[in-house]
Amino acid sequence: GVVVLRAAAARALHTAGVRERASRCTHIRTAMAVAKTAALIFLHGLGDTAAGWGVVVPMMRQRAPHVNVVTPTAPVMPVTVNGGMSMTSWFDMADIPVLAETADDEA
Repeated sequence: GVVVLRAAAARALHTAGVRERASRCTHIRTAMAVAKTAALIFLHGLGDTAAGWGVVVPMMRQRAPHVNVVTPTAPVMPVTVNGGMSMTSWFDMADIPVLAETADDEA
């Protein structure tokens, strides 16, 4: 089922070091009485969590109440580019393929 948490509760779970419980949250949302006619799956960056976006996501929901904003947290796994350190990541990366001289349309 869907776990409904307020952003502050999700942040508290994360800061308390209970990553496993926080990562099981399907998404964080606040109750709204508007029919959802669209969905946005918002994936955070390397080493971040859904709770890290706890301030921004409610603003997105307020500006577009018809959109169901889903914010999952990536699993914790070793990441090669960071020396094998375990962190939240959607996939393993051997390197970061964007260089300072890379043009915007090449990335």
